[in-house]
Amino acid sequence: MKKLAGSLSLLLLAACSGSDQVGISVRTGAPRTSAAASQKQALTLANGIEVTRVRLVVAKLDLEQEGEDESIDGTEAEDVEAGPFLVDLSGSALDGQAEHMLDVSVAAGTYDELELKIHRLEDNSTARSDAKFADLVAKEASVIIDGKIDGQDFSFVSSLTVEQEREASFTLGDGAGNITLNLDVTKWFTGEAGQRLDPRQSTYKSAIEENIKRSVDAFDDDDEDGAEDHDDDKI
Repeated sequence: MKKLAGSLSLLLLAACSGSDQVGISVRTGAPRTSAAASQKQALTLANGIEVTRVRLVVAKLDLEQEGEDESIDGTEAEDVEAGPFLVDLSGSALDGQAEHMLDVSVAAGTYDELELKIHRLEDNSTARSDAKFADLVAKEASVIIDGKIDGQDFSFVSSLTVEQEREASFTLGDGAGNITLNLDVTKWFTGEAGQRLDPRQSTYKSAIEENIKRSVDAFDDDDEDGAEDHDDDKI
């Protein structure tokens, strides 16, 4: 089992060929700074809360090619969808290294939009029978966060929906391309005034959910270093 914390990155890697393979990876947390970091088993936040496992359902990741809504010479532009898939990270992945999830095939060309949706599995989804989704299906959840607070275990369960749409301009087919989705776990359990939000208390649930929603971001990251590229292709 692998783990994340901090900034969640969804990595899209493009290989050069007629039909490109786009890899999807994910990370949370700050990049690894030492060999010891790879041994840690939890992300300890500034307020003392430990995050030991993050699970969330990515219901859809959608790449839209430039001109998708138009027919050019009778040929429709490409729209590539992946999902649903499960992000399930714990252990050494808390150090923020990208973790490869899956590969999808895309047509070479220029893409100008990325859409991402975090949502619980729909009732008619065939993925509901997959054992790895069992806990989320049983709890009708899109997100489950496990950890410790004041020495006690907690499990924060939510059916929240997060929808993100980012305009971009990136080309697949003439070199590597990468898009990083950041999800800053460090802000999830802290209120606007800096107070600790106890995930065991229902009164804080909506505030934590809003923090999760606000923490989602995406940007161009071709060198896969977890930082936004500063060039003409950045989101």
